[in-house]
Amino acid sequence: NPLLRSEREEIKHASTITNQDIALLIKDVLIDPNAELITSQKITILRMTGGWKHILGHGGEHVRRSEWYKKVPEAAPYVVALLNDPDEEVCATAINALTSLDFKDAIPEIIKLLNHDSSNICMAAAFALAKFERKEAIPELIKSLEHTNSEIRIKAAFILARFGRKEAAPELIKIVNDYHEKSGELHKKYSTYIKEREDLCISAINALRQLEAKEAIPAIGQLLTDKSKRISQISFDTFYELANKGAMPEVTVLLMDDDAG
Repeated sequence: NPLLRSEREEIKHASTITNQDIALLIKDVLIDPNAELITSQKITILRMTGGWKHILGHGGEHVRRSEWYKKVPEAAPYVVALLNDPDEEVCATAINALTSLDFKDAIPEIIKLLNHDSSNICMAAAFALAKFERKEAIPELIKSLEHTNSEIRIKAAFILARFGRKEAAPELIKIVNDYHEKSGELHKKYSTYIKEREDLCISAINALRQLEAKEAIPAIGQLLTDKSKRISQISFDTFYELANKGAMPEVTVLLMDDDAG
């Protein structure tokens, strides 16, 4: 059957295609100025290069995922060119793709983006450099602790704790205190908002625990009787651990204050 023979030949040909072939195709499409790709097309190619599933759909629409899992590290040198793309979403996606591909040769270019006019690109660069364990990311990560997006604040807290940066402690304590001050109003909010606030607080507590920040004991002590079991449990564990690392004076003061109250 000629048709079946043709299909077999196509399958055989496809099986001989290498990552380098795919990388060159990506190069031709991404870098060719005559291609005139729109933003969404560039982002899709970058995500595929980084080995991510492509998510289609927004908001409440049905979300479909493609079955693309394979990374194309050979395309990383061509992705670097997109760090200069005028569209900040494309630039941020390029940073993420290079991080996913563990392309350390891009580090000098990513460092330059820490001073970008776009806060989103600055943060993407900071998170990438943190994964590459570069200390240049620390100032931007500390700034990210005050970002309006709670997910970004959570990521920043985790990364700073991994770096062991004590200067992050005041901002992390601020997150804990903020949760305590507003915890009485949380029951009036919708469940997703409550979980977001709890997740942020838990991330801050875990980060303070990793930093062995004994100055956080009074703030964490306020949450020992929190209505959320998740919060009260992590607070108790962290409180106990910090108290056993030479922080007994702070614990004594806190208990005296409670007795006085």
